[in-house]
Amino acid sequence: MPTKYEQRLEIFDNLTILGLTYILLCFTEFAFDPVARYKMGFVMIIIVIQNVAIHIGLISLDPIMRIKEMFKNRYAYWRRAKEWLTRLKDKREKNIF
Repeated sequence: MPTKYEQRLEIFDNLTILGLTYILLCFTEFAFDPVARYKMGFVMIIIVIQNVAIHIGLISLDPIMRIKEMFKNRYAYWRRAKEWLTRLKDKREKNIF
C-alpha cells in the first residue's frame, strides 16, 4: 500500500496531467485568438517545468540527506578521535612529570 506521501504525489501528477489536457484544447480552433494560444503555450511550459522541478527536487532530497548524515557522522568520529588523542597526550604528560 502506498504511503500518504506517495498518494499525494500521485494526485499532484494526475492534476498536472488534467491541467495540461485542458490546455491542449486551447491549441485547437476552439480558441479563436492566436495571441491567447501563444500565451497558453507558455502556461503549458511553466506547468511542465514546475512538475519536473518538483520531481527532481524530491528525487535529489534523499541523497542530499544521506550526504548530510555522512558528514555529520564523520565530524562526530573526528571529534571523538581528537578528544581521545588529547586525553592520551594529557596522560603521557602526567606520567612524565
